Amino acid sequence: MLRGCFITILMAVAFATSVSACPDKVYIGLYADDSHSDCSRYLNDYAPFDVWVWVMPSTSGVECLEYRLEAPPWLQLLSTEQHYLTYDPTENYDWFGDGGIVCYEYCRFQWTWVCKHTMVPLQTGLQGYITVKERLSTGKLEAITCKENRPVQPVEILNYLAINLPCIVGTETTSWGAIKGLFSE
Repeated sequence: MLRGCFITILMAVAFATSVSACPDKVYIGLYADDSHSDCSRYLNDYAPFDVWVWVMPSTSGVECLEYRLEAPPWLQLLSTEQHYLTYDPTENYDWFGDGGIVCYEYCRFQWTWVCKHTMVPLQTGLQGYITVKERLSTGKLEAITCKENRPVQPVEILNYLAINLPCIVGTETTSWGAIKGLFSE
């Protein structure tokens, strides 16, 4: 029994060490729905559609995000709605131009939508991606976290919104052997 407890404790320490060594990242993604489950949109007509910007905070949380979006020239922005827990911006940001900064009233620690942009295609049958980029005026794609002194953390792009194409989700470069190594004796 003592040996079983020792092995359990040893595995717990090894697992805790390997988990703490994992990078702590903030992710941003673009989706076609309000449940961040569909990252492709197939357009058959000139009907408006929504582009949802979602953030997955790190364990440090997220208070603010700085980014911009790019869309193919055959898509036109009709309106933008910010999350109800964000500050009213003091300036009117051009999310598909320079970009901007959006902040929440309090720290977010779970998947949270940031903005919903309603767009309309000016042509049909074309393919492309709506993408997340660094803000033009600052060159930054980052988040302000909720830790003391509000440190800044880089933001990783999880996925773009595919238009008339399948979705492509970003992946980490970790081999299957490295993952199995976390659980081997």
